[in-house]
Amino acid sequence: MLQKPRDAKESLLSKLLLWRIGFVAILFVVILIILFNYIFDISANIDYARTIVVNQLVLLEITYLINCKEINKPSYSLKSLFSSKPIWIAILIVIAFQIAFTYLPFMQGLFDSRAISFYMWLILTIIAIFASFIIELEKYCINKLHSRKLR
Repeated sequence: MLQKPRDAKESLLSKLLLWRIGFVAILFVVILIILFNYIFDISANIDYARTIVVNQLVLLEITYLINCKEINKPSYSLKSLFSSKPIWIAILIVIAFQIAFTYLPFMQGLFDSRAISFYMWLILTIIAIFASFIIELEKYCINKLHSRKLR
């Protein structure tokens, strides 16, 4: 509410937002394809590999939700992390649904999902955090480039 209204002639999506959408989409797709191929190669179980990839996608989206609260600034300050209670409620609800998707027998039957270990959840979380840091690095580089252009 503190910002002035956007000019009606201005595009809803700036060049920066279009770039960020493309960058994040490509990053996520690359991570998911590599992960699927790796898990399928070592397990030879397509349902297990799909379950892992679906859970990875959700974890990536959760970290990106936190990350995109700040388009140009770092997202991982304590103030930024805990400034929105509804986001954390939504994240907890999504995690509950993912646990149901992964472990409840009727959901496993409906979606052909498979149970995954705590160790695998840890790996998926680390991958999601790593992807988030890549996005933070991209923000930093874009800001540095932009500040150099302004000089």
